[in-house]
Amino acid sequence: MGEIDLANNQLTDIYNLECLPALERLDVSFNHLEKLCTKPLQRLKELRLSYNRFRSFDAAAFPDLELLYVDGNYLMTVQGLEQCDRLEVLSLREQFADGPSDSAPTLDLDIGVMGELRKLYLSSNRLSARTLQPSLPVRSLQLLDVASCGLRTIPSGFGKRFPNLRVLNLNFNALSDLSGIVGIRGLSRLTAVGNRVSRLRMVCQVVSRVGRVDPNGTSVLRSIDLRGNPLTVGFYSAPITGNGRGEGPFKKLEYMRHQRKGSDDNGPEALATIGGKRDIVVDQLDEEEKPADARGPEIDDPYTVPPADAQADQKYRARLDESTKMRRKVLELMMYAGSGGAIQMLDGLELKPILEEDWAEMTRIWDRLEELGVLKRKEDGENGL
Repeated sequence: MGEIDLANNQLTDIYNLECLPALERLDVSFNHLEKLCTKPLQRLKELRLSYNRFRSFDAAAFPDLELLYVDGNYLMTVQGLEQCDRLEVLSLREQFADGPSDSAPTLDLDIGVMGELRKLYLSSNRLSARTLQPSLPVRSLQLLDVASCGLRTIPSGFGKRFPNLRVLNLNFNALSDLSGIVGIRGLSRLTAVGNRVSRLRMVCQVVSRVGRVDPNGTSVLRSIDLRGNPLTVGFYSAPITGNGRGEGPFKKLEYMRHQRKGSDDNGPEALATIGGKRDIVVDQLDEEEKPADARGPEIDDPYTVPPADAQADQKYRARLDESTKMRRKVLELMMYAGSGGAIQMLDGLELKPILEEDWAEMTRIWDRLEELGVLKRKEDGENGL
């Protein structure tokens, strides 16, 4: 037997899993488990324990793990991760308080011991200092999600500790400065929605120094999202909650949270509705990154904002006051220039059609920015638009 699905069964105990030595995938999410009573399972590759009642967990019993989900438990750390040499995907989102409902646990991990980790989801947690300052650079990590973690600053040297990230989700924190991500050479997608960023030049300097394997080479940064920051106030129409994909499993998630609250005095309030509602984490990677045999979406993701509606935006832009419209155009031009023309998506919209829509006005603004010394024309005389 290679796979067992026991999710959503109100289970309180599971025994004798070691009697299934060929087991490779186990899903016991949405139950009432506090522990797994089993001897080591040498062949288990995927383990889903989300939304149970684990207060401790030792991954050393599953040395062949490639994927581990333990979202929505009461964990402050996970032991034995250094013995899971093949672990590629780890999700520890939204750990609940094991005490008064208004207290938040601090999640503490040393990511540096996980040499093969590619995707790490830590959103909706308070993080210890060493979690984002691992003992060793994590060169294998391609996707890091630290949305809604109460971050006020990005640790010094962050970019050097995670040099090969391709996707970084910083949504819904309190960051005013993004310069800590400088040094991430392969960054393709950056989302920092709902932060405190207000300085355009700082952002442009960051954009010019990330996504470049070769400092003088072409940037690989394709998408950046700064909606909901002071920098972009008034630039866009009000976002529509959700991503247009229906309720999906989120309805079950809310139901389980309600059940937990009713049966456990320490249960948390349900999170506010933010962003998407379905399993869309796979979509955070570029198309070429998706495995050919993908088994479908990975985990529920309420921390990703859907793309903007291009037609609605076109109508909204046409009615902007001249001052706001000008400031938005300056943002678009400077972001385009800072990335060397690499950015394709800005704030949920395709950038190039916007730049080309009013070519004459964009050229006039570009020339004015050159006169002020904000932008410099390329040596071949082209402005790159």
